[in-house]
Amino acid sequence: MATIDIGKIKQVWRGTYASGTPYTPDDVVEYTDSGILSSYICIANTQGNAPSSSGTAHASWNYLAKGGAAGADGTDVGATLANKEIAFKTNAGAVDGIPIGTAGQFLKVNSGATGYEYGAVSSDYVLLSSPSDTSATTHNFSDVFTDTYKTFRVTFSQWCSGQNPRLRFLTTGTTQLSNGSYDWSGNETGLDTSGSQYENQNYGRNENRISIHSDNAGDSSTKRHYFDIHFYNMRQSSHYPHIIWNHFGYSGSDWLEGGTKGARYRATQTIGGFHLYNAGGATQYIYDMKIYGIK
Repeated sequence: MATIDIGKIKQVWRGTYASGTPYTPDDVVEYTDSGILSSYICIANTQGNAPSSSGTAHASWNYLAKGGAAGADGTDVGATLANKEIAFKTNAGAVDGIPIGTAGQFLKVNSGATGYEYGAVSSDYVLLSSPSDTSATTHNFSDVFTDTYKTFRVTFSQWCSGQNPRLRFLTTGTTQLSNGSYDWSGNETGLDTSGSQYENQNYGRNENRISIHSDNAGDSSTKRHYFDIHFYNMRQSSHYPHIIWNHFGYSGSDWLEGGTKGARYRATQTIGGFHLYNAGGATQYIYDMKIYGIK
């Protein structure tokens, strides 16, 4: 009748291989050979015989789970997984062997496709500024346009008790371009609650500002007017600065009005920002402004 060793009816984990420890069949160890961590099962009594050398298992050992070359299976991104955990956990300022990058960076394959590195997020469409909601009779958004981008997009909503919201360019800081070199043209349409409607052309030439809407812009915080303005040639001193915009929303308590317009400043000028105000000098409430740069 067969003899059964009741102490060895299953594999026995013995931890990291030690040359001074005797091993018997079914002992399991982990061992690093040429930088590759693998696990081995003992198949014959042995002591002082390393489980493998240069990738070849010793006669007393068989591979139980063989590690791969660095980079082939992701093992280059992890330290010894003593607790058999998956790599990419955060510990002590590193992601299992890869130092933590800075805020806003992402993990990517390096240029040589030999490993991983952190890099900055790069995009042709970038949020440059998100000014806080504010109320004032005038609003300066100074030095928001930079040489990094060719085109800029500004979106916001507003309401005010005065008519005719206006825009001027700023050179640097709060210095306004306020001479008679602005031209603009476009169409606006409107509809009130009784069904009355209108359509007209709104334009100006040789003005000291741009009229971005010909009527009241909104009536309250819940009845706002919305603007989407694209700025061109702001940083190109050899071209006239231009803007094109769409607008829509409440004009007073009853009217819904909107339109598409374009404007230019009829001189070459480097522009750093823009100034908003209205014809009546009333307080404007500006909400949710986003300023984007487009390469």
